[in-house]
Amino acid sequence: MPLVGVIDPTGKEALPHPGNLPNWMTQEQLLQMLASNELGESHWTYEMAAAAIQNVQDRGDIISTTALTTSCIRGEVLKRKEDYIGDLNDLWTALRGTLIHRTLEIASPPGSISEVRFFTEVDGIEISGQPDMMTEKYLVDYKVPADQNTIPMSYLYSNQTEQLMINAFIARNATRWDPEDLPFDPRDYPVESVGIVFIGPKRPKVMVHKASVEVIGKNGKPKRVRLPVVWSDEEVLHTIRPRMHLLKNALDSYPDWPKPYVEPGGVTWTVNDLWGGDETWDCPGWPFCKFATCLAKRKVYKW
Repeated sequence: MPLVGVIDPTGKEALPHPGNLPNWMTQEQLLQMLASNELGESHWTYEMAAAAIQNVQDRGDIISTTALTTSCIRGEVLKRKEDYIGDLNDLWTALRGTLIHRTLEIASPPGSISEVRFFTEVDGIEISGQPDMMTEKYLVDYKVPADQNTIPMSYLYSNQTEQLMINAFIARNATRWDPEDLPFDPRDYPVESVGIVFIGPKRPKVMVHKASVEVIGKNGKPKRVRLPVVWSDEEVLHTIRPRMHLLKNALDSYPDWPKPYVEPGGVTWTVNDLWGGDETWDCPGWPFCKFATCLAKRKVYKW
């Protein structure tokens, strides 16, 4: 379901506690107001608000890499199924990231693939991923920190590693892609390394995923070294299968609680095994949830 409105950006009220009703307006009312505002009446100008709203995508029932690695499945499902009111300030980080992506997409190396959405099927369920950029040898995603005072990261977070590996898996097993015209077929050139390009406040930093691998040294004896590693299909499928099936079940059954997923071997996965908390769409709270704002936090889905 779509973003149907935003909190009034001229007010001083931050995102309220669940149950409170902030002043909000439709997208049309917001843009009309900002177009007639004197400079400084809001920290948001017309073009920034319009760009932030246009950047919000209605994913429908698409199961994407982002959805499979999200930190709040409840919020992800609610965002797909309920009309909701957003906060422009929550859209700011995503907008900055998009601006960086578009600039770098234009400057991508010749023969590379940028911002192409790939699709594949697992157990009859279509999943998709959109790597920021890939060549015949490597795949990268650009990350812009929410806090521009932070120093470049020193390690990859688990969800960042998973995002890279799932995107690489989808690309090398793609059944289709959009747009269709590509400089090379990623199924013929599975990437050999993946990494994050961290767009820090002062400089970029490339973080390649590496793991300890045993090799034979010059003396003929085995030793362990850290080398770029890309997960096999089996490793990716082991990671995503329960999440994929439970997310598909949730999207299909909402507002009813999703049914469990039973593996071919008989192992049963319930939503509680992966999401935690009680069988309800309300936020389970600490320690399952550490986020200040998301749809699952709200007792009223539509303000």
